[in-house]
Amino acid sequence: MNFDRDVKFTDDKESLIFNATDPDMKAFKDRGGKLLLYHGWSDAAIPPVNTIHYYESVVEKMGRKQADEFVELFMVPGMQHCGGGPGASDFGAMSPARLIRITA
Repeated sequence: MNFDRDVKFTDDKESLIFNATDPDMKAFKDRGGKLLLYHGWSDAAIPPVNTIHYYESVVEKMGRKQADEFVELFMVPGMQHCGGGPGASDFGAMSPARLIRITA
């Protein structure tokens, strides 16, 4: 593997699938979509500020008034990556821990 060449190659091929970075959510909003973003402040896998920056890019692209109609950001103190840690981890949705209990 050539790190300099292969990482760029992979990003070019896969980033549209795996990286949610496009702030233009007009089509999503127009179909009635609602986006709830949450991120744990103790996430060691993905820097929490990445989610803040994405949210801010949506607000900048869509405008504050439109963004307020369909997107919310919740930053969770103490929560690690997708759950765990000393903070809240369960918000009543289908978390990975709940899926394991349901399917087991």
